[in-house]
Amino acid sequence: MVGQFERGPRELTRRGTATDDRHAFVVEDGAYLSARWPGDAYLFARRYLELLGRRADV
Repeated sequence: MVGQFERGPRELTRRGTATDDRHAFVVEDGAYLSARWPGDAYLFARRYLELLGRRADV
């Protein structure tokens, strides 16, 4: 469907780090969370913990 696709950065040679998420890309849709590759792991982990925290409050 049009409007539901979010394109991430095309460069996969730079990774997100523990202190810098500029090159990382994560998509969240409700309870679904996804990342492109292992270089997005730090941002993915932070978002996953946030998601778990929000789910625990429900």
